[in-house]
Amino acid sequence: MFTLKFKIGISILLLTFSSCNMHNPKSPFLDNIKQGDTLTLFAEYADCGEWGGHIEKLFVTKRGSDFWITFYKDTVSCKDDPNNNRKKIIEKSKLLATGDKKQIIEYINNLLIECRKVPILISNASNNFRLINKDTSFQYNDYTMEWKEFSRLKNKIFD
Repeated sequence: MFTLKFKIGISILLLTFSSCNMHNPKSPFLDNIKQGDTLTLFAEYADCGEWGGHIEKLFVTKRGSDFWITFYKDTVSCKDDPNNNRKKIIEKSKLLATGDKKQIIEYINNLLIECRKVPILISNASNNFRLINKDTSFQYNDYTMEWKEFSRLKNKIFD
C-alpha cells in the first residue's frame, strides 16, 4: 500500500500538472484512461449512520476516441432491511463533453485538496468519497457530512 506521504506527494504533482483550459482540459487521471480502463468517482453517504448508506458512482470510460460517463445510484433501507441489500435505482450514460471534463478535473482537484488537509478523526459515521483508477486510489472521509462537491458534479453533468 502507498503511504500517506506518498499519496500527498502524488496529489501535489497531479494538481501542479492539471490544467483547466476549457478548450482542451488536461488531467493525468483522464488523459491516462485507455480502452478498457475506468476512472471511478465513488460516494457513499451515511444514511444509516455507522452502517453506511446509499452509494453513487460516476464511471468514466474510453470508447474509441470518446470518453463516456455512467452514473449509478443504489438505495438501502436502513430500518427495513437488516442485511442492507442494495437496489439499483438509477443507471444512465452519456458522451462526455469538454465542459463535463472540466467539471471532473475541478472535482478531482478539490477531492485531492480535501484528502491533504483533513485531520484523522475518530467517528462512527462519515460520508466517503473515493477516486479509483487502475494505479491508485484516494479517499476522503467527510465527518462533517457537509462536503457537497460530488452532488454538484453529478448535477452539472446529468441535469
